Amino acid sequence: MPLAPREEEVLTHIAQGFTYDQIARRMGIKKSTVDTHVERIRRKLQVGNKAQLIAAALDRIAERAIWVNAGIAWCVTSLLCRNAAELDETREQVARLAAEQERARNGRILHDRVLEALVRDGQVSDEQVRRHVAAGAAPAPALTTSPTPPCRWPHAGHSARRGASAPIVVASL
Repeated sequence: MPLAPREEEVLTHIAQGFTYDQIARRMGIKKSTVDTHVERIRRKLQVGNKAQLIAAALDRIAERAIWVNAGIAWCVTSLLCRNAAELDETREQVARLAAEQERARNGRILHDRVLEALVRDGQVSDEQVRRHVAAGAAPAPALTTSPTPPCRWPHAGHSARRGASAPIVVASL
């Protein structure tokens, strides 16, 4: 049989070690009212003496504490799971950014090597591009960040015949 709220309050005070007089003062009731609450509690919990009453009170408090601790554990677990998911997402973003940076770096290296080879072979006709390559200048951003090459083949100045070569005109930087 469930206890009334005031009976729960009296039982909690008993578990904390207060005397019936102290309980009456704390709750603002008469000692005889505390005695009445105690008798009802004993009947409902089916205990005979004060020692059994205290043991029953401590068991009830422990039971409530277990539920409270279980609730706290659930909240903490939920937060940890959410933080773990956010951490995994952040790691994936970092990995994607690192891969993009590596692709951009490799693109710049490839671009520089191709331009050096073209200048070395006399295939670049633009004097400004030749000076940039000779000076070791950084490649044009449009050429290194674009996912597709800036020019399409065949184009003016390039023959579609196999083995034919013509100077390549690269847009000035």
